[in-house]
Amino acid sequence: MTTVAVGDEIPAFTPNDWLRQLDRYAAVNDEFVPIHMDDEAGRAAGMDGAFGMGNLQWAYLHNVVRDWLGDPRPESSAWTSQVPGGEHQGADRDRALAGSSPCTTGQ
Repeated sequence: MTTVAVGDEIPAFTPNDWLRQLDRYAAVNDEFVPIHMDDEAGRAAGMDGAFGMGNLQWAYLHNVVRDWLGDPRPESSAWTSQVPGGEHQGADRDRALAGSSPCTTGQ
């Protein structure tokens, strides 16, 4: 792991394919809020354009810090099996199965 000192700067981070990631995150969370999907709505809310959901921003920050400082977990902590799923709790299941959800378009 990297040693951190006062005044050290976190490396710059620019997500790849930002709008596609917003769309996928919104689909998983059934959160198609205009300020997260449309630049005009984001600007009307006082931002530079569309902006990520709070939890998505925290996830990006977590990855930036982990990439910068290193992953403190031992190699053996990787997932070894899938977590069993339960009832569908995200976007409207029928809409997703019908292909009207952006997450099912293959784009």
